Amino acid sequence: DENWLDQFIKSVDVMPKILKPIEGLVACMNGLSGDDAKWKLDSIMNFYVERVFEPWRLIGDMNSHYLAPTLQELEPWFRSTTASWLADGKELLDSVSKGEGVNLDLTWATGVVDKGWKSVADESTGLVAVKGMGALKCLKQQFGGDIFKA
Repeated sequence: DENWLDQFIKSVDVMPKILKPIEGLVACMNGLSGDDAKWKLDSIMNFYVERVFEPWRLIGDMNSHYLAPTLQELEPWFRSTTASWLADGKELLDSVSKGEGVNLDLTWATGVVDKGWKSVADESTGLVAVKGMGALKCLKQQFGGDIFKA
């Protein structure tokens, strides 16, 4: 039941606290180039502004400009990553089925988590290294270390 002026004043007070933690992310995204330049914030805003009154054009262009190229670039990474994980799973199942000792301890679990993190976050071979995934790399650089440590 508070009036709009109180809400506006609160939002002005809170906004800097919200924006401070993402300054590095914004700077990183605004520094993207090449295939990743389309993820710059001003590029995304311009893309939507140019199409705001043409929703069918917006949907079609979003598919051709953002979605289709990204999915095309992801395919080789996805194939090699899933093949690697499936090979690990097969090796584990083979060991179990042969009655070989399998030690599913903390060391094993840590290795699985580390491999999963590397498959996403390694800047030379992981998902963030895929052409067109610069925005994800920025997210990883800004917040990834803290997430992994948690």
